[in-house]
Amino acid sequence: LRFIPVPRLRCLHLSLPTTAEFARFLTTYSYSKSFAEICAGIEELHIIINDSTGLGVRATPRRPRSLIEAGFLIGQFTPYLVLLISHAKRIQVLSLNAYSWLDLSDLQAGSFSQLRSLRLEGVQVKPETLLQIFIEARNTLLRVELIDVKLLAGTWSEVFDVFQSSRLLPPPNLNWLHISGCGYAMTGQYTTRGFSEVRQALWSTRGQDWIGLIAWMAMTNNNRSFQGLPPCPHSYFPTPPVITIDY
Repeated sequence: LRFIPVPRLRCLHLSLPTTAEFARFLTTYSYSKSFAEICAGIEELHIIINDSTGLGVRATPRRPRSLIEAGFLIGQFTPYLVLLISHAKRIQVLSLNAYSWLDLSDLQAGSFSQLRSLRLEGVQVKPETLLQIFIEARNTLLRVELIDVKLLAGTWSEVFDVFQSSRLLPPPNLNWLHISGCGYAMTGQYTTRGFSEVRQALWSTRGQDWIGLIAWMAMTNNNRSFQGLPPCPHSYFPTPPVITIDY
């Protein structure tokens, strides 16, 4: 990619190790300049940060995210990754799967006016960052997947704009929503886990968080119903079975 021009490149997949080594691709001037030019035309960007890159990669990390975060201090290099994403001014699909609780709070929403699909897994972020991304992409956003995302401050009700401070959310065209295992970082204000052994969409006991999520679920399924599609499998509460008792 550094030495061969790829002006028509529209989709890029990056698999990076959970060590500081991945920063070498982003910190050296020649690398960063090349990536800035390459990403300018990217419409799909898929990034996986795992401790098992190369041949025979594992679908799951060898270590829990907490141990990876402690063992490999890659947080100081996160700004370079954020900068890489910011170069993709035409991005329509962004997927970032991290096993190190990367802090994406500095991710700017200015590049996401054409975003159609957002998938984040294993990251930490501030609520205002997600909120601004959703607002910037509200007219184009179709799919949202947030898996094991922690808030460093604030609440999920702020992310879902429960009080309609922006009056722009949920995104009006949303037709796929998957929220799973999302909660609050240890530095946050609210409960994360401990109240249920069953995996939750939100690790939260705050009613307003759930009210916001349900509003987004309703928008998703209303849009799918209008399109003649079944309810999103991750965005509805199954009707309990009817139990008949024979006397």
